[in-house]
Amino acid sequence: MNITSVKLNLIEWLIRVKDETILNKIELLRKTNVERWDELTPEQQAEIEEAFAELDKGNGVGHEEVMSKLRKR
Repeated sequence: MNITSVKLNLIEWLIRVKDETILNKIELLRKTNVERWDELTPEQQAEIEEAFAELDKGNGVGHEEVMSKLRKR
């Protein structure tokens, strides 16, 4: 998978996330301007892993639901 595909997949995934905790952790990561995983603190890495585990459990919003809400605006 090329970098553009990875980015697009992440964007699609991010649109579906409804858990504010996960979004806050991603925002923290964005604010750090870190380009590599190994530049993150162990705490940041653990929080990101926790966020992905929540998503793996199905704690997120489906693409259709997000798009439906956006169309109603």
